[in-house]
Order: sequence, then C-alpha cells, then structure tokens
Amino acid sequence: MADNTTLWVKTHKVINRFYKDLTCGECNQRLLNPQQFLNCGHFVCSKCRKCKTDCPECGIPGKLADVHSDSVVNDVIINLEKIAQAVGLVSLKTIPTSKASTSLSRQKSSSSINEVMKKPTIAPPVRSSRSKITIDDPNNTTYCESIASTSTRRGKANDVIPKNIDKKNKKGETQLHIACRSDNVDRVRLLLDAGANPNTKDNAGWTPLQEAASYGYYEVCELLITKGTNLDMHGFESRTALHDAILNKEADVAALLVQAGANKDVFDNVGKKPIDYCSSPEILKIFDVPQDTSDDKSEIVSDLKTIDLNRTTNISSEPKIVLFGSNLKPKNKKLLMKLGTEKKIRVVNSLSPIVSHVIVDTDSTLQLQLTFDILMTILYGKWILTSDILSILMENENITANALSLFEVNPPQLDNGPSCARENNEKQNPKLFNNCSFYFAIKSHDWIHYEGMKISKDQLMKLIAAGDGVTLTREPKPEDIQGSLSPFHVAHDTNHSLHKCTHYIIYDYAEGQPSRIMYNLPFLKTLPLMWLIESILRFKLLDPIDMGLLIEDTP
Repeated sequence: MADNTTLWVKTHKVINRFYKDLTCGECNQRLLNPQQFLNCGHFVCSKCRKCKTDCPECGIPGKLADVHSDSVVNDVIINLEKIAQAVGLVSLKTIPTSKASTSLSRQKSSSSINEVMKKPTIAPPVRSSRSKITIDDPNNTTYCESIASTSTRRGKANDVIPKNIDKKNKKGETQLHIACRSDNVDRVRLLLDAGANPNTKDNAGWTPLQEAASYGYYEVCELLITKGTNLDMHGFESRTALHDAILNKEADVAALLVQAGANKDVFDNVGKKPIDYCSSPEILKIFDVPQDTSDDKSEIVSDLKTIDLNRTTNISSEPKIVLFGSNLKPKNKKLLMKLGTEKKIRVVNSLSPIVSHVIVDTDSTLQLQLTFDILMTILYGKWILTSDILSILMENENITANALSLFEVNPPQLDNGPSCARENNEKQNPKLFNNCSFYFAIKSHDWIHYEGMKISKDQLMKLIAAGDGVTLTREPKPEDIQGSLSPFHVAHDTNHSLHKCTHYIIYDYAEGQPSRIMYNLPFLKTLPLMWLIESILRFKLLDPIDMGLLIEDTP
C-alpha cells in the first residue's frame, strides 16, 4: 500500500504553493501572527514589523492605521499545518525560495523578449493580490507526469467554444478571465478570435488584462492588447493593468503597456499613480522613456498599434434599444406604447439599468422638468430624449440607437452631465459616488423640494446606491473614520477640497443649517442637499468651495 507521500502528491504541491504565498516579506519564513499592509497587500510577521509602517517587501510608505492584524490568514496557516500533517507533508518553517532568487526569477532582460514569450506554461497560479507564484523546480518529474496525463483532455477542452462566450460563472468570471489567469495562450487566442469581449469585469472588479498583468503573463497581455482591450479600464481597487504590473514588479509587462499607450497618470482608489508603486530603478526607467522603438520591441509596438478597431467597435457598436417614458403626457404615452407594439421595440414600465433611452416631455426651448427619474438616468449613464422623437419614429422602419442620439436633450442646466456619465459608463470606470459614504440628516417621512422637484429620503438613498455609494444609518464621527481612500472622480485633483473626503453629512438647505456640528475636515464634510443634486446633474463631485458652500482653509 502506498504511503501518504505517494498518495497526496498533488495536494503537497498545492499546500507548498500556499506556503510560498504565506511568507513573511522580512524574514522569509512562515508568517507568525501575520499583519497586512493595506496599501500594498503584503504580509509580515508581527515580530518583524515592530513599529514599521513602510512595507519591507516593496517599500511603499504607509501610516500606522494602514497596518492591520489578519486573524483570517493566521487561521488559514494553522489549518494548513493540520492538513499538511494529515497528508504526510513535512512542515518547513523556512520557505526554500529566498528573496534574492524570487527577484531574479522575475527579472527579464529586454534583449531576450522572444525567449520570455516562448517560456513553457506552468500550472495555473493561485489568485493573489500579492505576487505571482512560481514553481521552484520545473524539472520535477512528478509534476511533468501530472501535466502529461491531462494534456489530451486540456487540448480537447481548449477547442470548445461556449455558446454564450461571455457568460459568467458565480464569481463573475468569463471563459476569457479563466484562460488569462491560467496563462493559457492558445485558449485566450481562440476565445478572442471567436468574439470574446476583453473588456469585462468579474464580481471583484478584475479585468482579463489586469489578471494577466498582475501575474506577469507577457504573451497573454500582448494578445489582449492587439485584440483591442481597453488599457486604462479601472478594475480591482480602481487599479489599471499598469498599476498591477508595477505593484507586482513585472517590468516587461509594464513596459509593454506603456508602449501600447497605457495612461501613466491615472489614479487608483487611494489616489496613487502607477509610478507611485515603483520599487526598483528598473521599473522606474519605464516612465523616463516615452517610446522604445529599438530592435525586437519596435516590431511588437508596431503590431500593438495595429488593433482591430472594427472588432472592438462591434462589441458594443449597436446596443439594444430599450425605451422608458418618464412623466409623459397621455398622448405621448399612447404613442410610446404603439411604437413598442408596431415597431417591436422593447418598452418597459420602470426605470432600471437595462433601459437605454429615457423619453421625457420638454418645452419649446428643450428645457426639462427636473425629476427623480432624470437623476437616476444620469447616474445610470443613459440617453435622455425629447418626446418629439415619437412621431418621427412611427414614420420610420429602421430605427437604430445612433439615430435616436440625434434627439438628445442636453440643456445648459445639465452642463453636459449625461454625456459625461455615458462616457464613464462605456469605459466601465467607477461610478460617481465610488468610495463615498453619506448620512442624511433628514427625517424619513419628509418630502424635500428642489427646483420644482419633490424627492424623499428613500429616493435619495436609491440615488446613492445607483452611484455606487454607501448610505449610513448613523452619523459618522471623525474619530471612527480610518483609511486613506480617495473618491475616484476627484482622485486626480489634489487641489480639490474633496480629494480625500469619503464621508458626507447631507442636510436640507431649505431648513437652514442643522443644529449640529458642521464638519469641514479633509475626510468628513457637512453639505446641503443642493450640492448632491447639482453634482449628479453635472456628473461630477463639485467643489463646495467653488459653490460658496465652504470656506477654504488657510494655512
């Protein structure tokens, strides 16, 4: 009868991968009472950290509040030890792979790009926000036999194209996500050629390019770029693929992204650019060179610029038309319903994210009446059309989304807000209230009036949810607010008074200033409802100082 060592070969490999990822960045040993640096995600033993606030592994600076003990990871380590003993795996406190060898394994010379691209595919890595997992001994015979025994099945599976190619699993991952994370180049190419959308996110916000970049899968990244992937799409923690490539010290991938045109001046949810995560001179040089057109890389860059624009346009070139009529006159309501039945256009009775166009009545100057539906439409990033279009549509047979756009309502009172919201939606950027929490100092049963609009507290909470914000049930206290996040839509502007403001107390300005403390702190501000409504209409977090609502602090 075989012993445990023989029976649990695959389990041993998986456990060893976990052990490698659960290594202290300071002493290179198994984590003991792990503590995590929230700014970068790296772990360190409590005894190794002492009073340090800067990550010893990547050097990213932080504050004492950015370092937290992680009891969950500690429990994982304890239970992993028990499993290791049960399957006959000898417990090693010191991980065989040293920091030096790990860093050397990641270094790829720019003169040997072709060799890097021909690197043999390894087992799919365990997903981590820390670093790519590597196999110490690629010549391990047991490992090679395991791969060989399943190669036939994998080959057949690689040729299968699902009917709904962009269907997501429970984690929100598409087939393309899984193939990219597994460094399965052939599968990635097959899916992209079959029309898979590279600009998708899973439930955690990861994009296929972000997955591949964080693990350093150069050839997968190159494939995605040539097939029209949005280089600057914000994914997990509002980071772009360039953020993750640099955060994980993948110099070649970072250089590839920069050469392909990735924006170097974008910000993540803590207000940092990709360059802020640079921890080595090698990666820092990438930002000093505007374009590398030498030798082999010139051909690669040329290929990357030859993107199949027709294919990427077809992904969302002609969206489905779903109409919703908001507060229409009886005559126009009948026209809309008739349009739905005779022209077979989908018309719905309630406003939701599936709606593509909202039809409203306007006056002779195309001014519209402000309503709750208008605010929701802007936050959803949808079109607002005048009801004059209904009679015209009844006379036409071929109705397209592009034709409908000619009847957009965009009066001065909206300050181009709807188009900004649509652009934000098309880029799949975080919504307006990303990283923002709100407390309404308003009675639940009261109706609030603003510019002829009547709105309730419940509707205000729905607006916050539609903008990806959080509604608080208790008034926030300054001493309870921790962290260093920045709202996405002001993270790029350090001079904006809301640059680091994540918490807001909203009151009804019609009742005057509330009998409570009026906060004007960097991370907490008390503002009238007018600020919230006007910010939605213009789809931007307006600076309350520019509106005369707050007085600028003078040093």
